[in-house]
Order: sequence, then structure tokens, then C-alpha cells
Amino acid sequence: RRPYGWYLAAIQCVLAKLCGQGKVEVRADGNLLEDQPLERALKNTHGFPNVILEPQIDFTASQVRALKDFYSDFFDHPPASSEARALGKETGEAFRTLLGELEGLATQIN
Repeated sequence: RRPYGWYLAAIQCVLAKLCGQGKVEVRADGNLLEDQPLERALKNTHGFPNVILEPQIDFTASQVRALKDFYSDFFDHPPASSEARALGKETGEAFRTLLGELEGLATQIN
């Protein structure tokens, strides 16, 4: 008898929980979705064919430790994050900040 399987609300709830835990990445049209765009994508049933779910890549403890050590050595202060995904974001943001500072210095020289 119909309907078969899970209710849509149950699927969305479990998927949102997995996204919140960093276990699943959600992409739409090749772009990684987070926060408000992720919420809109989960609620928009018409856009479901464009949404791709990918399991989060597991990083070993030694890889995370190596990135933390690199971050500490390169930026002269320890990272605030210790979880792999958050640490990667923090490292990327630190590099973007450094790039902005270097570009500012380069414009002062020229």
C-alpha cells in the first residue's frame, strides 16, 4: 500500500542532521551549499534533481594534527578549531586574510 518508504520530512530531518554533523556535503550545480542556501535547497522539492549528496571525506588524526602544526608554525598562533572541516575553513580564511594584507602592501610599494 502507498506511500512506500520514508516521509519527505523525515528524510529532510535526517539529512539536515547529517549536514550539521559534517558527515555529508550537499552540492547544487557544482556549488557547495551551507547555511541559508542549504536550507533553501532542502525545502525546494523542484530543485532536488540538481542536488548532489556526497559523504564527507574522513581525515586521519595525523592529517588533522599536521594541519594544526602547520597552521601554528605559519601564522604564529594556534588554530581555534580542532575538527577537520572547521580547521580547513579556518586555514583557508587565514590565507585569504594574509593575501589581502599582502596585496595592500604591494599597492603601497607601487
